[in-house]
Amino acid sequence: MKNNRFSLFQPVAAEVYGEGFPYAPESWPEKGDVWGWRTGRRVVPNGNHFQDRYLYLPNRLLLLLKEEKENPGSESSTSRKQHIFASKLAVKSYLDRYFPDADLNVFFSSFSWKIPAISASGLFSPVTYS
Repeated sequence: MKNNRFSLFQPVAAEVYGEGFPYAPESWPEKGDVWGWRTGRRVVPNGNHFQDRYLYLPNRLLLLLKEEKENPGSESSTSRKQHIFASKLAVKSYLDRYFPDADLNVFFSSFSWKIPAISASGLFSPVTYS
């Protein structure tokens, strides 16, 4: 059964950044880890939610990734944007690599992947998340 807190989602504008719930995980994998999120520009054809949305690593995990990259024996990719995920597949790949025992269903059910978009008619007012 879905948690009632998901019914309280507010539509947001394009290219808005926020942290944590409802559009990114909080306290995962450790207490205090807050993931970031950002909306893109494109909205799905029916106009309900963003086609492009991004998930950002929490600061602690980003620091660990940077330390790994600086380690000469590391097998880490040299990509500069390893901490930004534009798809569920990219997130899943990261989690499979760094958290192989994680329950992906629990992870993805802890927040809404779909971010509702403010309608083109402007019926909704912009919401700012911090």
